[in-house]
Amino acid sequence: QGRKTKKGYAPIREAQEDFYQRRMFSRIRDCWNRPIASAPDAWIDVMERSDISHSSGFKPLNLLGTTKHCLNLGSYNYLGFAAADEYCTPRVQATLKELGNSTCSPRADVGTTPLHLELEQRVAKFVGKEAAITFGMGYA
Repeated sequence: QGRKTKKGYAPIREAQEDFYQRRMFSRIRDCWNRPIASAPDAWIDVMERSDISHSSGFKPLNLLGTTKHCLNLGSYNYLGFAAADEYCTPRVQATLKELGNSTCSPRADVGTTPLHLELEQRVAKFVGKEAAITFGMGYA
C-alpha cells in the first residue's frame, strides 16, 4: 500500500521506489558512501556519522567528528602498495628506473621487455606448454 496522493496529481514516486529509497538506499549509502579522513592506504580512517536507524532515508547522515580505523577493502590500494613505505617504495623506484613504465601499459603500445618474456617462459613451464602469452588486466 503506497502513500495517498491528491486527486488529479501524479505520485512523486512509485511505491517500489519509495520502498527502495526508505528501506534500502539509506543503508547502502551508509555502507559505501563513507567519507575518508586519511590517505587510501591498506588501513584507512573513516569518518563516523549519525546512526541510520533513526533516519527515514531522506535525512542527511551527520558527521560526528570522530574517525574509525578500518581495513581498506574498497579500493585498488587495498594492499597498501600505493603508499610510501620502506619496503615497497625503493623496489618500485628501482624497477621503474630499470624497466621504465612500459610494464604498466599494453605491450602493443609501448613494447615488450625482457621481464614480459621471462614471465611468459615461466608460465609456459608451469602449465606444461611450449609457450604462453600474458597481458595486463586492470581496471584502474
